Amino acid sequence: MQNTTTLNIHILDCKDSLKSTTQNFIDYFEILRYINDKVIFNITNQMNTKITAGKVADYLILPPCYKPQKATKEEARIISAHISSEKSKIVACCGGALKLASTGALDRRKATTHWLFEKKLKTEYPKVNVEAHRTIIESGKIITAGGVLSYLDVICLIIKKELGKKTARKYNEIIQGPGIREYQIPKQKRDGNPELNNLFAIYDKLKGEDISLTNIAQDMGMSPRAFQRHLNEKYGITFRDSLKKYRLKKVQEYILKNIPIKEISFRLGFIDDMSFRRFFKKEMKMPISQYRDLLLLNI
Repeated sequence: MQNTTTLNIHILDCKDSLKSTTQNFIDYFEILRYINDKVIFNITNQMNTKITAGKVADYLILPPCYKPQKATKEEARIISAHISSEKSKIVACCGGALKLASTGALDRRKATTHWLFEKKLKTEYPKVNVEAHRTIIESGKIITAGGVLSYLDVICLIIKKELGKKTARKYNEIIQGPGIREYQIPKQKRDGNPELNNLFAIYDKLKGEDISLTNIAQDMGMSPRAFQRHLNEKYGITFRDSLKKYRLKKVQEYILKNIPIKEISFRLGFIDDMSFRRFFKKEMKMPISQYRDLLLLNI
């Protein structure tokens, strides 16, 4: 009989955790039995089986939650024990990243979360380097994952680490899951300042190559310098930043209308397709082609 190894995974759930997640972890690891007889994944959770002092799991999971709260003293103790243990890894999914951040474990680390909690994570825990456009971020022994369904990415990642890429691929074929995604489905942006729409309506009147400070100022009946001052006084923004916001807003609008990327770059006044692609990747932290594919999944 072939020797087997047992890996212990403990889910640090609480009353605010999504109740289905714990059962999903158990069910989806159970499916692994069809293709794996080397490792037994033993799944426990805090609501049913509290982890005792001095004990640590191989993986501690902080599951998605709809109202992220700071870690309790007991939760902080459990997290600290797993950070101190050489064998343990910690995974925080979705809103679970905020609970982990409340212990200081994410200070000076890159981390992701659901984009709904991006602002809260940045504001309350400024020492965390938040990259909420990404689905999975590994930083040493800590893994953060963004999105409610990111537990599927996490399961594939754990299988890849423990059983190899080949088994992870075979497993993903069986469950028809997302695999290990690099980026989250982007949030459809809305302007923080609705008054900017009035400004953007002026930009809309001009063709792509004509969107310049001089042309817009002329359309407004001002000198370029006076228009810059007008932007600062009324909107608290520079022309350069207003143009950036306008272009990013229009990109999303054009993609949802299925306008080709090359045509989008022309409409937005870029000298060529590559200049537009570089601009977009710098601002959105992902290639325009992947952004388009993810955005169109969202409708």
